[in-house]
Amino acid sequence: MKKIIATIFTACAFMSAQAQSNLSPEVNAYLESYKTAAKTRSAEAARQTIVTLRLKPGAQPSDVASRIEALGAEVKVTLGNQMTVALTGDILEQVAAVEGVDLVERMSKPTNRTDHSRAASHVDEVLDGSGANLPQAYTGEGVIIALIDRGYDFTHPAFKDENNNLRIKSVYYPGATVKGSNKATIDGKEAEGSLFDKPEMILDTLLLMDSGMHGTHCAACAAGSHIASVTGLTGKPLGGMAPKSELILLNGDTDSIMDQKYGEEAAGDLAYSLAFKYISEYAKAQKKPVVFSLSQNSHDGFHDGTSASAQMLKNFCQEGNLAIVCASNEGGDSIHVHKTVKGGETLKLMIKSTEYGSQSYNFFVTQKPVTLRLGVYDTDQKKEVYLSDPLSSLDKINISLKLKDPLSGKESATAKKLYDDLQSYFEGRFGVELASGTGKDTKGDNRDYIRGMFFTDKTPMKKKTYRFVLHFTPEESCESFSWSDGSDPGYIKAEGYTEGSATVSMGDFGTTGDAVSIGAWTANNKYLDLLEKGADIQSVPFIVGDIAGFSSWGVDYAGHKFPDACTPGTRISAAINSMMTASDLKNETISALGKFPRQFKGQSEDWAYYWGVADGTSMATPTAAGIVALWVQAAADKGKTLTNADIKDIFSHSCDTDEFTKAAPHRFGAGKINAYKGLLYVLGLDTGIQGLSQKQPAGITFRVEDGQLIAEGAEDGKAVTLYNLSGAIVRRATVLTGSVSLAGLQKGVYAVQLGKLGSTLIRL
Repeated sequence: MKKIIATIFTACAFMSAQAQSNLSPEVNAYLESYKTAAKTRSAEAARQTIVTLRLKPGAQPSDVASRIEALGAEVKVTLGNQMTVALTGDILEQVAAVEGVDLVERMSKPTNRTDHSRAASHVDEVLDGSGANLPQAYTGEGVIIALIDRGYDFTHPAFKDENNNLRIKSVYYPGATVKGSNKATIDGKEAEGSLFDKPEMILDTLLLMDSGMHGTHCAACAAGSHIASVTGLTGKPLGGMAPKSELILLNGDTDSIMDQKYGEEAAGDLAYSLAFKYISEYAKAQKKPVVFSLSQNSHDGFHDGTSASAQMLKNFCQEGNLAIVCASNEGGDSIHVHKTVKGGETLKLMIKSTEYGSQSYNFFVTQKPVTLRLGVYDTDQKKEVYLSDPLSSLDKINISLKLKDPLSGKESATAKKLYDDLQSYFEGRFGVELASGTGKDTKGDNRDYIRGMFFTDKTPMKKKTYRFVLHFTPEESCESFSWSDGSDPGYIKAEGYTEGSATVSMGDFGTTGDAVSIGAWTANNKYLDLLEKGADIQSVPFIVGDIAGFSSWGVDYAGHKFPDACTPGTRISAAINSMMTASDLKNETISALGKFPRQFKGQSEDWAYYWGVADGTSMATPTAAGIVALWVQAAADKGKTLTNADIKDIFSHSCDTDEFTKAAPHRFGAGKINAYKGLLYVLGLDTGIQGLSQKQPAGITFRVEDGQLIAEGAEDGKAVTLYNLSGAIVRRATVLTGSVSLAGLQKGVYAVQLGKLGSTLIRL
């Protein structure tokens, strides 16, 4: 009997040790918080949380699912070798010990990558820089463009076709519960969140309305319709790259119902997992290709493809989906520090906090304790005016402090003292976490490390000269990695402090190398703000043709170079949310506006819609996604399906290079994306037709009308040659009264060479 009891005890001890060895620092921090809550019998102890399980190679998801569900967990989403799971803290260690579970972790919270400055631009410059006058043959028709974002105006005429029909086919809020919405079906079962899949639902502003402008702007960059009455500085209609594509829009924000059910951070993990899987399943159900544009990123991770978020994006790509992801916006900031810190030595980092808040993510590859002291530095006095007591990783620090709620419901003398101390220097919300756990390295082996996280949330210091400082002291020599996110310029150099660099400034999400990474260059530096009375055309100190200073770049710790290519991302004009308040609109630069009837349910009078401006790889990324949609449509003419690797190959064969790209190849990747050259390469016409120009004619606008090719701006008598996709000449003609007859030609795509002026593509 004693032997049996001893065996059971040994097995339980082994299970506990195994479980602890495969919990990430974030999950360990949650577990400690849960145990504290359980002792006090607080409501938090009964609440479920969300974790992501990474499965061992060869493990069958269905087998693992049945084992963990037998313990009381619920599988929400399965994507590749990852499972998003809802469970309570009392079974977390048992789930971690289930056969086939390799790691229990959490995803990082993404943030939009709009640069801090809100200036102005013109989408015509984007069009001119990436394939002037979108080729008539390709408009993105038959292709789905998907975005996860926030701040959508679903009623905007930029998302209607020429007959005022809505081009947004589906809207999904995986983290919100809206009365009157439908439910999405994901992985064969009803999923959390709210689905709006009928035009009358999407256009009902009493049912569905979003705040902010980021999502509207990004979606319009990718796929905004061209509206003749809405023009900008050049007199051309504003519009996106793929104006006839379909849109599905997702909002990853969570509401109070989801936050209370799972906790704010955990609810966000579930929302993004559901969003990724919904996009993938929606495209397959529609039997159409999807181009996913993500203008969000994070620096929470080792930047080597091992984080849960990077792995989720990898699995999404490996299901056959195209993913176009922003490189991030810290290319001009000293955000990164990588060094070996000796045992007992202190790594001192100074962070500039802005009105946007800041985050610092710090990783120490060690199993031994690391201590953190949080301080305040006064740049006027050039000294620290406050330094906290040491916070040790042994204490499993997990503090979130908020003004008038210093303990966030957790009883902690350490938290209260830190809160009280900082009241002289800081006002608002911040958080500190120091926790140990396990992750995976690039070889798939376990990597024990300590994660230190510090954040502020849109709250200023009480003096502009104050800076937060972090003092990390490991017990033993270890490799350390740190990123400062949302700060400008990040880790600041001062005597005794370690200066950061921008050489690994790309976001963590794309560091598996599967997705396509996009940077930003400057195609225009002029703008006009229509809300400023009497305003003249203004210019800003961006160098036309050069890289945008904020555009992130570098080589990640898995060896991938960023970005893959660049599109314009400064002073970009596109649709913005007309549902914003008047005070919100005062903070935006409005480049165009117009009043439109019959845009949403219950509209009784003409409604004012706006086109505004923003900078960032947030804008460059959907621009690239829209161009990729044109290529995907072109590939269908050849019977091909494009992969992410194909897109990178197209870049290498079609991107423009010039004195700016040659001077900074590490910032531009393959160069400046050229939509037209890419189309020719996809169709096999880049070298297949001798004498076919690789550019479109300047100043000539083509359209097909009543069996004629209209070439506005072309001189009569100009020679015209038409080729089919096999490269054969099917017609020689001359321009007569501005047109060329197409009578007798079969339906299909043709290349048109106009004398020596250039070529274009048409579709009959």
